[in-house]
Amino acid sequence: MTVELTNSQIKKPSLSYASGQPLFYQAPPQLHDLTKANLEKLMVNLVSEGDEVVVTDPALPFTLNVVIKYQ
Repeated sequence: MTVELTNSQIKKPSLSYASGQPLFYQAPPQLHDLTKANLEKLMVNLVSEGDEVVVTDPALPFTLNVVIKYQ
């Protein structure tokens, strides 16, 4: 299930695993090129239930940690 955060203005997010390994990065270009193939994959194939995904965005003054839960 996707949850919309109406009070957050996330425009160009980068995502990583809690370990710091890139899941999808907007920049630098080298990491973007290495991770953009993940955009075509299903989340269930990339992240297990209970895993934490770290979301960063230039517009956010904080790092958003999201725990994955599938229904």
